[in-house]
Amino acid sequence: MHRTERGFTLLELLVVLFILAVISSVVVLSFSDVGRDRTLQATVERLSLVIELARTEVTTRNETWVFYVGRDFYLFRKQDASNQWQTISTRPFQPVYLDDEVEFITHQDQEIEADDKSNLGETPLLVLYPNGEISPFQLDIQLTRSERKLSIVSDGFQRVGLVENARQS
Repeated sequence: MHRTERGFTLLELLVVLFILAVISSVVVLSFSDVGRDRTLQATVERLSLVIELARTEVTTRNETWVFYVGRDFYLFRKQDASNQWQTISTRPFQPVYLDDEVEFITHQDQEIEADDKSNLGETPLLVLYPNGEISPFQLDIQLTRSERKLSIVSDGFQRVGLVENARQS
């Protein structure tokens, strides 16, 4: 009598397990990239809205504000009665520090005219004027260890815009 065995060999089981491991690792990595992309998108959208809100606020208050950016933070300052720059600490204009996944890259080709460098030792990225104008700028926001970046740009007159992988000329 010839006996027929049913089932899988050890080699077949190992091949199936290897394929499942590869597929699951691809899925896990793609989900982590989606989370990082959402963090980048949320940071860019939040910052562009805060800049537009600050633009409205300086017009309403008839004040001049400056906007500073470091590698991992941003803040607004305004001049007080003695012409000293004071950091704004009220929401939503208080200083914001980014998480470790996101960083800023600035592009400043022109000198910005501000009466003072606001004790930060750097020129502000942009100046917000009481007439609603802002100085032209481009700010790239990039994920660390990634080539993906989004940019916030303005020509100074129109609303702040979002551009993916922009390069201003």
